[in-house]
Amino acid sequence: MTQITSFNTTSIITRYYLLQNQYYTVLIIVFILYMFNFFE
Repeated sequence: MTQITSFNTTSIITRYYLLQNQYYTVLIIVFILYMFNFFE
């Protein structure tokens, strides 16, 4: 449940940053992927 909610929130944040700044969006995506790898 928590992961689904986090992923949904992440999608909203990602879309918001896509409108604001693509550079920050890339950093956030990379950071999220890094965190997923870290937990696994």
